[in-house]
Amino acid sequence: MQISFLKQSPLLLRLVGYVFGFSLFIAILLSMLQLWLTYRDDLADISKNLNQVQNSHSASLARNLWNMDGDGLDVELKSMLQHPDISGVKLTGSDMGTKYYGSIPEDRRDLLHTSFTLSKKMGDTAVQLGNVTIYASPDRMVDLLWRRVPTDLIPEVIVLFLTSALILGIFLVKFNRHILKIAEFAENIEIDSLDEELQLDRKGGSASGELDELDRIVVSLNEMRSRLKKHITAQQQTEEQLQREIVFSEAIINSLPGLFVVYDEKMNAILYNDRYWKRLKVRREEVASQDISDRVVPEDREEFIKVIRQVFVDQQPFTLEVEIASSDDVDKRVPYLVNGSLFVHEGKKYLIDISNDISAQKKIEKGLRQAQKMEAIGTLAGGIAHDFNNILSAIMGNFQLAQSSITDPEKLKSFLQSGLNASFRARDLVAQIL
Repeated sequence: MQISFLKQSPLLLRLVGYVFGFSLFIAILLSMLQLWLTYRDDLADISKNLNQVQNSHSASLARNLWNMDGDGLDVELKSMLQHPDISGVKLTGSDMGTKYYGSIPEDRRDLLHTSFTLSKKMGDTAVQLGNVTIYASPDRMVDLLWRRVPTDLIPEVIVLFLTSALILGIFLVKFNRHILKIAEFAENIEIDSLDEELQLDRKGGSASGELDELDRIVVSLNEMRSRLKKHITAQQQTEEQLQREIVFSEAIINSLPGLFVVYDEKMNAILYNDRYWKRLKVRREEVASQDISDRVVPEDREEFIKVIRQVFVDQQPFTLEVEIASSDDVDKRVPYLVNGSLFVHEGKKYLIDISNDISAQKKIEKGLRQAQKMEAIGTLAGGIAHDFNNILSAIMGNFQLAQSSITDPEKLKSFLQSGLNASFRARDLVAQIL
């Protein structure tokens, strides 16, 4: 019985779940907000306590530091660590260096701290003796706050559970049985039973006398019979809408910039735009009998047919560049970029082909290649000139050295041979260029 009720009332269970979940979320959010406000107040209390510790110990610390009383300083600083929130103290003195008391981690970003200067007044002059920094950790306070979470949250969860149970009972008594009756009526409705009206056993109806949600559902179901009588009119409107969509689709196809055509498995054109048959220079009624592969130039025809056949096998889209002979001049070739993809409709395969004239793109690519060639020639000429300059520098340098070594035949011969070798390299470079 309980399982049957759960199966018949999924909406009711979801509604109660939503109410309980949202209320629980709000309760948790408010609890977290309260904890955060308490956390802020506790942080303020810790800061106040640090100031009190500073005020109560600064004078004695300054006196012990002035008297160089190390034991007294240790006692004072260690007594500060007796405070539950203080984790460490750092003392920096001009004569004693730096001392640490308690536990002071390297990462002090989460610690509260206060610093104050220790000084001794000598007449009208204050002599600085050192500096004290007190660190306080909020860990103990955070632990106390987390211990309060179950205590604060459990009563609210109990209240939410009881509220959800009350909502479940009210919905079950007031609405759920009527919803189940409406569902049963809708499930069993037949053409022969359209004359039977749906009526709910609701004493007094809604309190305000106006139609509530259940009443509107009943009215809607009872009016369904009249709407069914308008089926034929709606069917005609649907057909008109379909015709308008066909016209709209044709307008979109004809607005495409390239040649758009859909082929069946026999490569018959069954759908195409106006630009397709106008570019092929055939009449519209003759398009279906035209074989587009006959218009592809012989050099590309075999690859084109192979790709078309393959796409019907592996159903993978393709992109192919081919040249199509012009209908006005067979010697004139127009390059096209063909993009094709296959789709299956009602068990039949169709090829969508969109081809774009890339003549302008080809001209741009040709100009770019020519520019790249000229740039390469310029780069080569610069390299050759650089090599010649190096060789001429070697020749001139060796000849100049030879002039200064006329009295030394061995050096003269060496310099002349080096100059001759550089000349041979120049000769070889010219031979490579030619």
